[in-house]
Amino acid sequence: MALCPGDTTEWDDIQRKFGNLPPLEKEVPQRDLDQATVEAVEKYDPLARRSLEELHASELEDELDDDLLARYRRRRLASVSQGLERISLPCGSICGVPIRLHAFLPLTASLAALGTCLAGHPWLSVLLAFLAAGPLLLITVLAHELGHVIAARRCGCSADHILLWPLGGLAFIGGSAQPKEQMLISASGPATHLPMMGLWALILLLLHGSVTLSTKGLWIEDNFGSLLCIAMLNTNLVMMLFNLLVPCFPLDCSRILASLLLLRGCDPPTAAKAIVACSMLALVGVVVLSVWSYLTNHASASLNVILAMWLGLQTWRLHQARLQGQLSSDPLFAAVAEAAPPQAAGRFQAFDEGRLPALSVRRAELKARAAAQFGELRQLCRASYVREVTDASAGGQWVLVLLYTDAIQCHPMMRPWAEAARRFPNIKFMKGVASEIIEDFPDHLTPTVIMYKDKECVKQVQGLAEWGGCDMSVDSIERVLAELGVVLASQSEVFCRRLIGAWAEVVETVLEDMQEVCVSRRDSET
Repeated sequence: MALCPGDTTEWDDIQRKFGNLPPLEKEVPQRDLDQATVEAVEKYDPLARRSLEELHASELEDELDDDLLARYRRRRLASVSQGLERISLPCGSICGVPIRLHAFLPLTASLAALGTCLAGHPWLSVLLAFLAAGPLLLITVLAHELGHVIAARRCGCSADHILLWPLGGLAFIGGSAQPKEQMLISASGPATHLPMMGLWALILLLLHGSVTLSTKGLWIEDNFGSLLCIAMLNTNLVMMLFNLLVPCFPLDCSRILASLLLLRGCDPPTAAKAIVACSMLALVGVVVLSVWSYLTNHASASLNVILAMWLGLQTWRLHQARLQGQLSSDPLFAAVAEAAPPQAAGRFQAFDEGRLPALSVRRAELKARAAAQFGELRQLCRASYVREVTDASAGGQWVLVLLYTDAIQCHPMMRPWAEAARRFPNIKFMKGVASEIIEDFPDHLTPTVIMYKDKECVKQVQGLAEWGGCDMSVDSIERVLAELGVVLASQSEVFCRRLIGAWAEVVETVLEDMQEVCVSRRDSET
């Protein structure tokens, strides 16, 4: 029988010798675990040179001062905007708050004017589009964010800076405020649109003699000023309603809703979970809006897609902060999270500039490695099948058996299967020649994976198609095992997979609709 990669442990040893496979991870003694923990502690000041016993005995919550919390929150806020600030420029300050302008914001106004020009509209319409999507929109967004900043300062919070970018503005506010104060801070931004709408309505009344939101009966050559006022009235109205009625994080509506939940006695994780759920529902509406924009060839179609992606990213970050116990880094939950009594199991998850979470993760990894039962691919024969597979699967233990032959269709499965055995040391991975394990087993059904749990055959997977075909990898094996419930995928991974899958379906639907529209237009022209 031909020797295939991964067929025998001798082959794996040869591959490890040449560096093609990582070395096997052996069980770590408890003494080494404690020593590694002490070394991890010594890497982080001011916890340097503390023993493991001193770390356990110390009251960590009492050592966290306000300055450290403020620095940590500023760094968290900076990490959120780091990707945006790379291509942003400082443009002065207002009320002591630095203002940064994203490089793509002028491009947005230029594209709006270019689209109007390419549509064949007169030059006054091009100028109107540029002013409405450029300088006037910039002033509107800046006033909105300054409303947040002024309210935050009145509540004792700090404002690091304001970033103006194509999707609006971001006011990075630090500190912690009570839920009532957070509601005031969140509502102050949309409230700034009311005086701006009053100002534009007054100008429109002086120019046109009446206040209206419709452009019916108005011509650009004779009513340029009136049309500009109507455009800004609609812009302010849409921005105010969008921020107050769409409960998608981090829009103002979601922050007001979270503050209401906190006032009703909900703990921060429960409130954050509710906000994530509302955000997912709101994202569906934003996606529908994006699809409608594409189907109607609206000028804001691209911006709607980018907006939906950005809102989804911020929702995912809130979801991860909730899972990792880091809601105190967000000013929305900071005051309530700090006032909550510390949990017994959360001592190493207390924030200390990221040192204690890193320590707890390191120790958990070492403990998981020490508790691993398997960690390598084992060869199976018929005589030991009952003992190694059926009996070993008792007590909820997963045992996965790969039946293979020397046929070429089995070759892509061997190496990823061995890597999966090392990646998931708590699962027993076995392999055996199909004809030796099961007499007269058809060769064309190989490779076949048989999954056992609680002494029963739970699932059989035949062929390579479900594992990813000839291009399969250990990641594709992990994906299939996660879908079958063999390995536990993290909630963030499940969230990302569902979000990506939803986006893929939306994109596929949009492309199909656009193709149908093009075909129908071509048929009508013919």
